[in-house]
Amino acid sequence: MLEYYLRTLVRKNICSAFLRLHPIINSYIDPKNSNPARFIICERGDVVICDLTNESEVIWKQMRANHRTKINKLRRAGFVARMETVDKYLDIFIDIYIETMSRVNAKSAYFFSRDYFEKFCEALGDRLQICVVEIDGKTAAASLVTESSGIVQYHLGGTKTEFYPNRPPLSCLTIRSNGDNSEVIST
Repeated sequence: MLEYYLRTLVRKNICSAFLRLHPIINSYIDPKNSNPARFIICERGDVVICDLTNESEVIWKQMRANHRTKINKLRRAGFVARMETVDKYLDIFIDIYIETMSRVNAKSAYFFSRDYFEKFCEALGDRLQICVVEIDGKTAAASLVTESSGIVQYHLGGTKTEFYPNRPPLSCLTIRSNGDNSEVIST
């Protein structure tokens, strides 16, 4: 497949391309061993894979102990996570996301416009949901979560500054895809 892609680039006189491979779907491609001179590899961190077809109890037991501890602590403090439709929480998500990018001094490239988010939502339709974490009726954190071909994936997220000391970690929340719906479990 990669050779076909390279031949196509040559045929169309394209001299460079930026590719971002999906760690699950493209796991059969090893750029380090298939002519490494052609690739600049930027590793951005570990990818955590969780089989969401397992029962909630199995997923919980497979989770790191420190993540279970953090989730239990958040639960006892009153934090609740749930999946919501994008239209209901988009404005809140954008505010939280921008606040987070400002707090971490993110590069300007990470400050997406409202138009970007609206087009992203429109393009993905019902394959995009927002995971919200709330406490006492206030949204503490939110993330955009995509689902495609049975793969649920975190996209972007943030935490309101006032709740940052608690760090309700969206990456620690386990989200199960149930056909057309997603649900948060173990929170």
